[in-house]
Amino acid sequence: MQKRAVIYARQSSGADDYSESVEVQIANCRKLAAQQHISVVEVFSDLNISGKTYPAGWENLAAADYAFQKWLRQTAAHRQVREGLGQVMRHLSGIDYIIVDDITRLYRPLSRSYLESAVNERLIEYNVKILQVKGGTLDLAQFDQQLITMLKNQINDEQIAKQHLRSIEVLNKLRDSGVMPTGITAYGLIYDRSSKLFSIDDEKAEVIKFVFDAVIGYESYSSIVYTVNRRWKHLFKSCFWEKSLHEIVRKPIYAGYQYNTAGDLIKNRQGPAIISLSQFLQAQEVVKYKRLKHSGNRCNIAGENRHWLPLSGLLYCGNCHSKLVAGIEKGKINYYCRRGCLNKTLLCRDSRIAVRCNKPYTVGLLDAVQSLLGAALLNRAEKLDKLSDIEQERKDLDLTVFSREQRLQTLSQEYCRGNLPENVYRRVLDELNRELREYHWRALQLSSASELDPAAEAARWQLLFANYRENQLLPGEYELLLRECIDRIIVYYDRITIHWCDPEQKPLNLPRKRILRQNGFSAHAISRLRRHWIKKLQKAFDQKNNATHDLGRKNRKKA
Repeated sequence: MQKRAVIYARQSSGADDYSESVEVQIANCRKLAAQQHISVVEVFSDLNISGKTYPAGWENLAAADYAFQKWLRQTAAHRQVREGLGQVMRHLSGIDYIIVDDITRLYRPLSRSYLESAVNERLIEYNVKILQVKGGTLDLAQFDQQLITMLKNQINDEQIAKQHLRSIEVLNKLRDSGVMPTGITAYGLIYDRSSKLFSIDDEKAEVIKFVFDAVIGYESYSSIVYTVNRRWKHLFKSCFWEKSLHEIVRKPIYAGYQYNTAGDLIKNRQGPAIISLSQFLQAQEVVKYKRLKHSGNRCNIAGENRHWLPLSGLLYCGNCHSKLVAGIEKGKINYYCRRGCLNKTLLCRDSRIAVRCNKPYTVGLLDAVQSLLGAALLNRAEKLDKLSDIEQERKDLDLTVFSREQRLQTLSQEYCRGNLPENVYRRVLDELNRELREYHWRALQLSSASELDPAAEAARWQLLFANYRENQLLPGEYELLLRECIDRIIVYYDRITIHWCDPEQKPLNLPRKRILRQNGFSAHAISRLRRHWIKKLQKAFDQKNNATHDLGRKNRKKA
């Protein structure tokens, strides 16, 4: 019978949609399969991702891997699992080989990571071998081959770490010599990667000079941004932001200087200056002075007087879809479209919305959104039910593993006494070992998925429900539930549209009341919405209590 295999290819850096390296790997693997007379059933690949990452579907194991989580925190990896490798793992029951260019395409594990042992265990369980274009066949069920593979992976990991340190040392030497080792991406400067030098865009240089002169002249940031957008808007993709202003002012490269590894200013050797060093230093002093002078007028002040702004980052303008920012007007906090303000766009003014409302029979945005947080509590109730099921499955699995181990011990004793033929002993032994491997693997998944205590989580849910019902959620509880259920809020003139984190839930529209500048929501409508969620949550709460009562009664009968 012809052997079956899947091909797997991976490249660690490059594009997310096409890789010449991966295409070459697949071609080499197909050629090897043809030479070995192996039928290729599927081809899987992962683009622009590290070999240290886990297969898709193994997220719980990855979350429990301390070495992997530490590596994630130290890198800028935008993806944490490999979809292609996850597909390979799901095809193991129907294949004999995984064909790869070399073993590092399958994994390049970190030292003390669970990845290598977990993948090897799964391959041994299904009796799948690894066929390499560069290296021959690997049967990880053989102890010597498994040991050699493990040692090679550890040596590769250490070599990569040493190369990383050497690269950092080289880059630091270049930086201290007056060269930006990673290139220059400053606005108005044209960087030539071949010569490592930069030239100046004359028209954009006028913007840079104007910004520094205006900042040194103590002009307001809003005035500077408005003038730049009026005179040079064609030089920017959308518009010139206040953030763009700060990005320009803080870069010493415009004065022909840069920071070394110690944080000191040194002369840059890659191109000419646009402004003088004294202008750059004066601009830094003005920015520092303004930050201290106006710190009390900002919404994001630090310390005991810090304003509570849980909705920041979730609100978007219904006209231009930019994020809304918070501001204080006559002592009241409002969210408004900063982009529309900078560009003087009239339609963007309709997205201005008050956090709180003082008009009778009207509530503000915070209270309106709080009525919707019952959705997060309902999702938590469903997860609690699953958590209880996981706990029960784990207990049943422990009993099953114990009985299989007892059976294995009895089988060995009977064989040693001569009561079992060797062929029967070997067949039953292989079957029991296979079952035990499956049980241990499932137990590992359940242990990582049920780290939370069901009883403690149920008590916490009841406390949150009581606070929600009494309209007394604490700020931390409000923010926690908010981020769990609401993805974004689009603000229009006559309504707000709530987009949920669950993509299957339809967006919800809440009408706005337009009473002068107090653009809040109907208190009656919000109260009705709150009662709707409380009714749903009370039903879930009663069902949970009934289920707990029935389970306790069954346990008492068994006792």
